[in-house]
Amino acid sequence: MADKFPEELRNFETRLLFLHELFSNLFSQTDIMAHCVEHKLGRSFLAYSEELRRSTLYLNNEDPLKILKKIK
Repeated sequence: MADKFPEELRNFETRLLFLHELFSNLFSQTDIMAHCVEHKLGRSFLAYSEELRRSTLYLNNEDPLKILKKIK
């Protein structure tokens, strides 16, 4: 493996530079923001779905007339 970085020249700085080169600029800022928004919307939807499920279970055990009176 001739394309390897020589071991005698490896140090903390060269390893950090290697990692920086490896992981920098993998995604554009637009892609990162889009994934963040998508994640947040997904989490909000899951929270909403769970709240809806809990509310439905609660309402199934209640008296329908009592609920109608509370709505008015």
